[in-house]
Amino acid sequence: MLIVCYDGLTEPGEAVETVWPQTMVQTCVVHLIRNSIRYASWKSRRTITEALKPIYQAELPP
Repeated sequence: MLIVCYDGLTEPGEAVETVWPQTMVQTCVVHLIRNSIRYASWKSRRTITEALKPIYQAELPP
């Protein structure tokens, strides 16, 4: 297993590392965005989500 993408689980990293020690664990992009804008005002949310796009669409370095 190379990458595990999860949502809604609390601390799955420990269980995944036990079974697949070389696996990267990450939260899905949608949940990362939702968590990022949780405390923003409704007026600012569109601006914030547009500003986040280049970050989550960026290519990973080799």
